[in-house]
Amino acid sequence: MKSGFTWNDVEVELDLTETGTKKSAPGPFLRVSNVDHSKTTAWWFEYYPNIDSCTLRPHANNKDGNWKYRGKLPTAFTTNTWFHFKYQVLGDRFSQWANGKLVHNNVQVSSEWKIPAGTLGLGCHNSPHNCKTLYDNIKVRFLVASPPNITLGNFQPGHLSQSSLLGEKKLPADSCKQIHDASLANNKPRAKNGIYWIKTDLLGSSSLQTYCDMANGGWTLVGKVSGNVGNIYKTWLVSNYNTAALKTPKITKQKEYACIDARRLAVEEASSILLSSGERMDGLGSKWVMWRLPGDREKVSFWNHSVGKSNVQAAVKTPVMVYAWNGNKKVITHR
Repeated sequence: MKSGFTWNDVEVELDLTETGTKKSAPGPFLRVSNVDHSKTTAWWFEYYPNIDSCTLRPHANNKDGNWKYRGKLPTAFTTNTWFHFKYQVLGDRFSQWANGKLVHNNVQVSSEWKIPAGTLGLGCHNSPHNCKTLYDNIKVRFLVASPPNITLGNFQPGHLSQSSLLGEKKLPADSCKQIHDASLANNKPRAKNGIYWIKTDLLGSSSLQTYCDMANGGWTLVGKVSGNVGNIYKTWLVSNYNTAALKTPKITKQKEYACIDARRLAVEEASSILLSSGERMDGLGSKWVMWRLPGDREKVSFWNHSVGKSNVQAAVKTPVMVYAWNGNKKVITHR
């Protein structure tokens, strides 16, 4: 279910029963963003036989949060009995129902355990307790914004109301590519190059204006730098800095840089990175290099400058093909 790594907000319904020992601890995993045993990152809904309480037990990079978020079931969870559970995961909040009764009501997870996106896992705690968990009638619904309402007349990328267009302040887009694709008619974008509101930060709860190149496929301007600007790595692409300068792709000042927090964009939205020269006011420059991003990326490690040099050097190398404006191409390695 690797494609699920890009899932954001979901609703899950399922039936669950435990036929193992009374010491077992079954339950589904939601927002699994890393399934590696040494780096497990997930939200685990955990149940114990003969107990009427349950917890959301978060894990982040294999750090166990233990029983952080307790809830009271309408009846005790017992072995060899089918229970019907429903879960909603919205941003950094979750709700849970057991046999139709509300157990957790829009509970906010602390910042330490936030997992912005991930897939669904079914199983039970890896323990000597002889879990034998059965699941049935599994339903997964994607919780998304209203689909774009496109007319063939005046361009309306998509709206929640007559006054909120996708890419405006009241309805920021996930990326410039989202606006570009929503505007397609006969495979041509009706959205024009210019300034749009795009979601930033890890959860996409904030937004700001940046330049979008729609003519070349919907590129989002996430940063620009000119000349020797010193050590910028505490802010470069991990925070919003000098963002007013991002309203045009052209570089007008020397020894200056500007960027947005591009981690969410890089991990969840983007498929490629492009570095371009900055001599044009209206889009990509005449010289550029581009490469596709590796799959199964995570916010906890991707573009996180605090991981340290030793961790970067120890990371697995991934070969990628880099293409240039003049037709040249070369294989390099990502860590």
